[in-house]
Amino acid sequence: MKRLKVKSRFLTVCLGALMISLLVVSCKKSKVRKDVEGTWNIESVVINGAAYPGTVEGTFIFGECSMSDNKKGNCSVTTDITYTLNGSSTTETSTFPFQVLKKGERILMDDAEFAVEVSDNTLRMEFNETGEQVIYTLIK
Repeated sequence: MKRLKVKSRFLTVCLGALMISLLVVSCKKSKVRKDVEGTWNIESVVINGAAYPGTVEGTFIFGECSMSDNKKGNCSVTTDITYTLNGSSTTETSTFPFQVLKKGERILMDDAEFAVEVSDNTLRMEFNETGEQVIYTLIK
């Protein structure tokens, strides 16, 4: 009978630890989801370790996103970005879904997965696509 009580306590402790770890992960995703909401201005764009050779100006506007909408991938971001190189400019304006993933360390936007770091008023987003590493640094 004593062995059964020890196993029962062990199981209770394990389940408690699991619940706490799930809560921590969920809280971190919620924090990142809330922290990215709003308008972010592009401060810099780095491609393969070098600054973009022209200028990049624009915004990322992350809409309000509930936990339920995040799970369904129903959150949206609007980007308005102007790239200027050698006197020629191209502006891209898009709205597409985003979703906070993997403990709040990644964001899925329009089928591209970005590693993210949010601190104070800075958002750093990095992705690798077709062998290119692109890092956006955004400020509020």
